[in-house]
Amino acid sequence: MSELAEQIETNSKIKLLYYRDINSYYMSLEEYNRIINKITKTKNSIKQRLNVFDAGGATSAL
Repeated sequence: MSELAEQIETNSKIKLLYYRDINSYYMSLEEYNRIINKITKTKNSIKQRLNVFDAGGATSAL
């Protein structure tokens, strides 16, 4: 294999690793956002349930 061919193959491998890492990063961001949204929905649901029993005094801290 010529030096140029080896260099091209090495560059291709580096690009694949780079894009794999970038995709992994964005998948992690999506997972993080999904968890944050779930927490926010749960918090809002709890606030709504507490408002049924309280005129707003205890829930104003949430």
